[in-house]
Amino acid sequence: MIRFATEEDRAEIERISDKYARETLLGEMTDEQMAGLIDLCMGDGIVLLAERDSRIVGIIAGRFVEGFSLGKFFEEILWYVEPGFRGIGILLFKKLMTSCAENQCSGVSMWAYCNEHLEGVDRLYKREGFKEIERKYYKKL
Repeated sequence: MIRFATEEDRAEIERISDKYARETLLGEMTDEQMAGLIDLCMGDGIVLLAERDSRIVGIIAGRFVEGFSLGKFFEEILWYVEPGFRGIGILLFKKLMTSCAENQCSGVSMWAYCNEHLEGVDRLYKREGFKEIERKYYKKL
């Protein structure tokens, strides 16, 4: 089941967000920093959860941004599905696209971390009509 998050989901959101952080460059975020990102998304954005057997196994979350020339768009902050449930990710993605349209977004911005999943994510985005517009580089100091 895919559904919108509520405040009652906070502990589960933080648990799954921590898993996400450990698998990405965000791995060294503090609990407070991650909670701040979740607050941002829940305050003015979208937080969708994937449930299986009454357990949260996936999340996609981001915020609404007003761009200078783009109008209102959705900026993804995190998208994570636990191993063993990764097929659910496309359901989260499809519900996100519907929700963005319902919120009159003119566009959607998604991230793709360079890891073992990059090739599949790249194919998904291109198949869904996304265009690569930027590459980011990161150096830990």
